[in-house]
Amino acid sequence: MLTQITPFKNIDDAINKLVNSFPKLDNSWLLLSISDNGDIIAEKLSKKLNIVWSRLYIESVYCELNIDCKIAMVSEFRDIVTDELLRDFFDIKKDALDNAIDVIYNYKLLPKLKKERNSEELLKIDGNIKNIIFIDESVETGLRVQCAMRSIEDRFDVNQYLATPIIPDLIYTFFEADFDKIFYAEKPDIYTSVYDYYLDKIEENEEDVIFNFDE
Repeated sequence: MLTQITPFKNIDDAINKLVNSFPKLDNSWLLLSISDNGDIIAEKLSKKLNIVWSRLYIESVYCELNIDCKIAMVSEFRDIVTDELLRDFFDIKKDALDNAIDVIYNYKLLPKLKKERNSEELLKIDGNIKNIIFIDESVETGLRVQCAMRSIEDRFDVNQYLATPIIPDLIYTFFEADFDKIFYAEKPDIYTSVYDYYLDKIEENEEDVIFNFDE
């Protein structure tokens, strides 16, 4: 039997339902947004849970042969996760993909990071932080989450959690063993797009705006 999903009224309604899934947290926890819309959720959750939040910058790399397809993700630490099935399907050569990643990293990610942090300093995490909760508006393909996991686990000795208002059941199952816990408000069996689950439409995620590159 398919799970019936009630759309959120707006982003505040989604956050109110999400916050109910959290236990009481102390100052050993950090909310870590991994997208622009994740920032909105992390900031509001931070106030409700009384813990700090920060941002890990990650950008999408799109396939020029089909600009609806995210072929890879690159983080501010320059960790890269690639959808190898799509890469093989579109026969994207390594040099072309490497060039695309370089363009996104140097001309989109770093300028955004510098603007928000007033420097090109990479993410730092205080030594008292033992638990990190990745925050995003939804988890669709999982590439962004995988990129975040790789960036954190290679550099920081922390427990990793995931929190999102909505996560497809298939993606939840895929990540369940990778996290100590996944916090969510809704887990649909059939998933279309995050924008279909809000009565008051949320703004298009800035990361979803296509950034073209030359091969």
